[in-house]
Amino acid sequence: MRIFESQNITAQGKLLPFADFKLFLDLPGAALTTQTKADVIAAGEKRLGAEFEPLKATDYMRFCREGNRSIYEKIYFARRSAVLELLLAEYTEGKGRFTDQLIDGVWHILEETSWVVPAHLKPAGSEALPLSPEYGETVRILDLFSAATGAVLAWVYHLGKPFLDEAAPVICERVLFELERRIINPFMDCDDHWWTGFSGRRVNNWTPWIVSNVLTVCALCFEDANLRENLTARSLLMLDNFTGGYLPDGGCDEGPGYWGAAGAAYLDALEILFDMTGGKINVFGVPLLHKMGEYIMSAHIHADYFLPFADAHPRLKIDYAMAARFGWRTGSKALESFGAGGYASNDPNPIAATHPTRAIKNLYDIPAAGVVYRHPLSVWLDGIQVTVQRQTGDTGKGLCLAAKGGHNAEQHNHNDTGNFIVYADGEPLIIDAGVGTYCKATFSSERYTIWSMRSSYHNLPDINGFEQPPGRGYEAKNVLCDETARSLTMDLTAAYPAEAGLKSFVRIAELTDKHIKITDSITLKTAGEITFNILLADEPAIAAPGKVLLRGGHTLAFDPSLSAVVETIPLTDVGLHNDWQREQLFRLRLTAANVETGVYEFIIA
Repeated sequence: MRIFESQNITAQGKLLPFADFKLFLDLPGAALTTQTKADVIAAGEKRLGAEFEPLKATDYMRFCREGNRSIYEKIYFARRSAVLELLLAEYTEGKGRFTDQLIDGVWHILEETSWVVPAHLKPAGSEALPLSPEYGETVRILDLFSAATGAVLAWVYHLGKPFLDEAAPVICERVLFELERRIINPFMDCDDHWWTGFSGRRVNNWTPWIVSNVLTVCALCFEDANLRENLTARSLLMLDNFTGGYLPDGGCDEGPGYWGAAGAAYLDALEILFDMTGGKINVFGVPLLHKMGEYIMSAHIHADYFLPFADAHPRLKIDYAMAARFGWRTGSKALESFGAGGYASNDPNPIAATHPTRAIKNLYDIPAAGVVYRHPLSVWLDGIQVTVQRQTGDTGKGLCLAAKGGHNAEQHNHNDTGNFIVYADGEPLIIDAGVGTYCKATFSSERYTIWSMRSSYHNLPDINGFEQPPGRGYEAKNVLCDETARSLTMDLTAAYPAEAGLKSFVRIAELTDKHIKITDSITLKTAGEITFNILLADEPAIAAPGKVLLRGGHTLAFDPSLSAVVETIPLTDVGLHNDWQREQLFRLRLTAANVETGVYEFIIA
């Protein structure tokens, strides 16, 4: 749905003059609490005296040389976080203690040859280093983190100008110069950026994430009325290109790990537009936006566990303050309660330099305690074909089944059409590993050489040695969720290549009051081999033919004719190791040999 187009909303004549606009119009008179002030100053004090690490050319080159992007990015992001924390500490305390350290941090950022991280230098990997401006480069590339850097510096200009001008007037002059050169100009002039959607390509989280940060730069730093209106008009088109790819269920096929940068960043952009226009651009009541917000509570399992579908980590620290505001803004009492409850039971998120306007607003907008949110027993997102079924409304008790249909060309895709997971009493039992540390292979032709991206390492069978390939045509068909029966039925025949010799494959995943049952009805064109893969968080024990003991006294029962083998998967990737807090995961492989047709039931109790 193209929201602005459908509402006949344009930017023409709606922008307030720079001198009249104010951020956070929905928080009139809001002030930092005594505790928040103390926390902000304490965060700044931890940065005092700390050296800013150098960003080395050879670390930038690591991405091309060896595929590593983490070493450079760790220092890059730390700089921006430090600058934001020092800025807020000085703005809050006002004694000058943090000014010099802030100047050093800002100067480091201003002197960086490029704000684009090595993984986003396009075409990716074609150059080991960005070109130097002294060689006549016209800055054209605008990526996620250059836009976020721009927003951080916009806040430096907006909040810090009085005390920075007193200490070193050139800092704010240089900030404006670099923001125009590195942010405003490429945003306004370059239609060939894929994330604009102007080429017709489907976009993803990059669009609202970049647009929300560029709007921040424009709103806080640039007075020219024509620029403000033209940039806003361009932003509306890009944001419509983003929601144009959304289905009515509001589901994020990039996974819940990207909700904070997709649907939530879209809300960030809407809030800035609301402020820049004095409320004249207001689409918070559109039903799709309501659904986009509620997706995150639908994807919640228990505590910090969320659905690890697509490029999502199994454990997420979401922004509950923003989730509560998302609910309030869109009229979703359920999401507002979910966000407020999560905020009350979790430590506040650190100030995020990737979404600085949201992070600063959260300091002023602390959710009030309200009605306790209870998860529904059944969730069905028919657009992205994801269901969550629970035995009880208490997420820490009983069995929870989640399953998906979909296709293998989803955003941040894993080859996982038809996958399911099981959690017991809020803990992982049958799992999706999620995603490891991003590297060069993650977003390249080598993506599906990474084991956690492959269907063989999801809860899906290999058919005659073939697993699911990537691509839009490899999909689930005739997907039906019966919320009364608490079941998901899907035809997975088309999810496998023709070479697999598969004639038909229908999977039914269902939850009862006593157990979870997965029923796979499979027919091959000629007799062959089927190997069912079950990924487990903890080591299983094969108790007898057709019976495996799982953690917590749970069991997996299956056809005793299937031969069972347990494999260990060492978690050598730092990200996966940290997510699962284990040295290894386990893969149970159950094989049927020389079969042509069969109905296989897997019962988890």
